[in-house]
Amino acid sequence: TGSSSNKVLITISLTVGFSGTVNRVSVTLKRGGTEIALSDDTSDNKIRSSICGIYGNSNNFEPITFSYLDSPGSAASHSYTVHLHHGTTSTKTAYLNRAGTESNHSYRMRGTSSIILQEVTA
Repeated sequence: TGSSSNKVLITISLTVGFSGTVNRVSVTLKRGGTEIALSDDTSDNKIRSSICGIYGNSNNFEPITFSYLDSPGSAASHSYTVHLHHGTTSTKTAYLNRAGTESNHSYRMRGTSSIILQEVTA
């Protein structure tokens, strides 16, 4: 950021599919290696995340969108990443911009994803 008092408005829009039914999915936003935009701590084994929702099967892909106003606290450059978690005990593959199952049919679609960072003057 240009000044240590400036903020960063982060707008995330993801299209995510999985290789099978996952029931629930959550996304955690990180600045560097630090998790930010987290839900409240419940002092148990729940995953704290930035956003979460119900999910379908491998034929579906779902939009995940959220915004967060970050206060990085320094004028240095920053790296932001998103991390996906799913609510099953088995291994699943995550797909960005498509469903988990694809075939060459006109009713199959793909989507787009974006992360937009805007510096906000304090």
